[in-house]
Amino acid sequence: MRKYSILLVDDDPIITKGTGDDLEEKGYEVTTADSGEKAIELIENATFDLVITDLVMGPINGIGVLERTKEIRPETMVIILTGFGDMATAIEALRSDADDYILKPCEPEEMYFRVSKCLEKLALKRKIKRQQLQKIETITTLAGGIAHKFNNALSPVITHADLLCLEYPEDEKIAEYTKAIKQSAHHMAHLTKQLLAYARGGKHFPLSMSLSSFVEGSIPIIQHILDPDIRLETDLPSDVMNAEVDGSQMQMVLSAIATNSKEAIEGSGHVTLSIKNTDLDQRFIEDHPGLKPGPYVCISIEDDGKGMDEETRERLFDPFFTTHFIGRGLGMAAVYGIVKNHNGSMSVDSEPEKGTVVRIYLPAIEAQE
Repeated sequence: MRKYSILLVDDDPIITKGTGDDLEEKGYEVTTADSGEKAIELIENATFDLVITDLVMGPINGIGVLERTKEIRPETMVIILTGFGDMATAIEALRSDADDYILKPCEPEEMYFRVSKCLEKLALKRKIKRQQLQKIETITTLAGGIAHKFNNALSPVITHADLLCLEYPEDEKIAEYTKAIKQSAHHMAHLTKQLLAYARGGKHFPLSMSLSSFVEGSIPIIQHILDPDIRLETDLPSDVMNAEVDGSQMQMVLSAIATNSKEAIEGSGHVTLSIKNTDLDQRFIEDHPGLKPGPYVCISIEDDGKGMDEETRERLFDPFFTTHFIGRGLGMAAVYGIVKNHNGSMSVDSEPEKGTVVRIYLPAIEAQE
């Protein structure tokens, strides 16, 4: 069993040395940083289970470290270290997604107790996530089997409806009835196609392409999906690595997520679409089963809509799950299946009234000259 890794951030070398030694004696793997800038550099290049950061530092303080950590490593837990006089700011930090705070000076046993409780919470989150992934894999297998059998049963229905039209071209009643049959059958054929996408039935036309260019080319479609009062902002650097994707399926992914963002925003709002290169290490992979360490391209879609509660997040990738009174098909379940079929992974971070961030990780490949 691997050690939990902790990043300890404080500009006081006495605290980083003393607290770091105490935590290492308890079996943790500790890395230290003497400034917010150094901490952010470490966080951007490695994955930590827990960040413990002093509140008062400059020019980047503990709130800056907290916000950047949650932005790029949302699974990482964060504890704020603060003096008694900074209590109001510490409480504000909790509202900004800090997982706990500790008053200085702190006895070693108090520090160990708070750290262990925070990591217990992290372990529980990971266990729940693994259970969700296992459930999704089970449903994926079932969906694939149903889709193939349903497709086989649907083909003769459409064929015989067409034969009736050919056999009795002048019969208006038959034409009326077969039209309804074919409309319903074609609707179900579309649903079967979604089921097969969810069941990872195969990338039909995978090509190596610049994801930055692909996403940029998708902007008109996404803008058409969003309401006029929703502002689309983008960050699409040109140096993003290539990935091997099926363009039509990946367009389906972006469109489905954009539709969810639109429906989450009541009135005016913002959607931010960004893309970047990232190296995923072993610690990150342990939270995202199915991936391998190495270079990836991360597509991020963030909105400032109403967000989701925990129950909704847990069911987000279930087939046919919807928060609408009338369901509209597979939605995010199909998105999950497509991303997994591209040997990728995705994460969704959301809280009520705090918006939603969807991140898609796809294996990167070097562009061929």
